[in-house]
Amino acid sequence: MPLLPREFKLLEYMMRRPDQVITPAMLLTDVWHYRFVPQTNVVDVHMGKLRHKIDEVGELPMIHRVRGAGFMLRAAD
Repeated sequence: MPLLPREFKLLEYMMRRPDQVITPAMLLTDVWHYRFVPQTNVVDVHMGKLRHKIDEVGELPMIHRVRGAGFMLRAAD
């Protein structure tokens, strides 16, 4: 399934920061270009769609949710 432009931007942002916890505030500021951080689930919705598209069945997920903090793209071993 092809990535939508926003999903591509999210993946690119995370690929530039492997093994770093990315907070929703960081994504809203740097990907959506919000000057303030609204109370929204837009990041969770887009990350869920991205994870669904890039993760292969039976493989370890590439993007992990870090409970209470955000998301992390694990670098390949």
